[in-house]
Amino acid sequence: MILQQENNIIPRKKIIRIHIISLSIVILFFAICYIGMSIYYLKHFTYNTWINGYYCTGLSSEEALNLVSSEDVVPSVSVVLQDGTEYKLDMTDVEFSYDYGNSVSDILESQSAFGWLSGLGNAQEYTVNPIFSIAKEDLWATFEMIDFVSEEISREPDYLLHYSVEQGKYVYTDNLVHRLNYDQVFEDLYEGVLIGNNTLLLDEDKYYFDYEPNSAQLEKMARFERIDAYQNCDLIYDMGAEQIEFVPKVALSFLVMDANGFPKEDSGKNFILDEEKILDWVTKLCDEYDTFEKPRLFEASRGETVEVEGGTYGTLLNPEPEIEYLANNLLSASFHDGTPDYHIPEYLMTAYARGKNDIGGTYIEVDLTNQHLYYYENNVLVLDTDVVSGNVQTRNDTAQGTYSIISKEINRYIIGVDFTSFVNFWMPYYKNYGLNDSTWREEYGGDIYLTQGSHGQVNLPVDKAESLFEKIEIGIPIVVFY
Repeated sequence: MILQQENNIIPRKKIIRIHIISLSIVILFFAICYIGMSIYYLKHFTYNTWINGYYCTGLSSEEALNLVSSEDVVPSVSVVLQDGTEYKLDMTDVEFSYDYGNSVSDILESQSAFGWLSGLGNAQEYTVNPIFSIAKEDLWATFEMIDFVSEEISREPDYLLHYSVEQGKYVYTDNLVHRLNYDQVFEDLYEGVLIGNNTLLLDEDKYYFDYEPNSAQLEKMARFERIDAYQNCDLIYDMGAEQIEFVPKVALSFLVMDANGFPKEDSGKNFILDEEKILDWVTKLCDEYDTFEKPRLFEASRGETVEVEGGTYGTLLNPEPEIEYLANNLLSASFHDGTPDYHIPEYLMTAYARGKNDIGGTYIEVDLTNQHLYYYENNVLVLDTDVVSGNVQTRNDTAQGTYSIISKEINRYIIGVDFTSFVNFWMPYYKNYGLNDSTWREEYGGDIYLTQGSHGQVNLPVDKAESLFEKIEIGIPIVVFY
């Protein structure tokens, strides 16, 4: 029994020794691994290390810095107006940098290489804030390219007076008010970008100001006010169908201008009228509205435009009183007080209607080619009829041209060189030419006038002559043409 027990004891000791040796080997292995990892982590971030949200375990400080700075890009910089309009700066050519210094390597040095196992349970999170820098001159170059900034830089601090061709008058721009302090805006924008505030709101009270006008500028504004008072003229020439308003462009055209293109003033700061310009304007007015003894274009009822020459009808303005009227009144304060002043020019000869078309809408038309008469009232045809005009074969042609009815007579004799005719209705327009009934005729129109026409009068059926006689009044125009 004793030998058997001794034989059992020996193997058990060997087993224990084997276990001890094995455990020692394991411990040594782990010790070597731990020491090895600790040596590794002397130059690398320990387990479960995070910097600025990036996993940096096992990275060297240089590798971690590259990772952390991988998304460092030029910032998006904006300027925002009070109304919410946003202007983004073009940062394409702007130099910038992010300086991390030794912040990443300092973290590595602060870690205990032999305490790397502590990361197994808890994450080691770090934040590094680089120093941002940007080329100030580059930022200014893109800042001054913003539309409203470049416009502000170019704006001269003054009252700018000029003649606006589009508006036809003198206007001014007040460049003294609501000025942008763009230097201050840029400085605040630059300082904000350096600390990460990349959007600047242009506060009205902080960034806008007004210049105080100096004496020269006050005199310039006073001059504009004198010009503006004159150019806002109330005069309206009443030409009948047309009204000629003396808008600023017209009113200004009568003034003498200085070398700079502004109305010239005398020593009393009164504007000076140019007599030649007044004469030219009145002359053009007469050319435009005088129709007496001028050919006129007439829209015939047959659907074509005919040129009518001759006659005693028309308009003739009297230029001298108009020249005097303008010279005496254009500078009058009463013509620039905001109350319309209507002026009807003086005439040497007036027509039935006033205006460029002095025939108007009520007139008699005699178409000799078609041997037809038309009577219009206010542009509405109220009577028309075939007629017979002067005998062409005997050279008793009806007088052509534009005339007016000079009288209305009933039951009278028309007496000529070789004829006497009784008519019920006689409406002469020139000498022995006129409109009348012709009870002796049964037919009208066609080619009758070529061989059996009148002695120059325009013959109408009696009922048409009576109706026309009752409708028209003395003075209405009559247009006679082929």
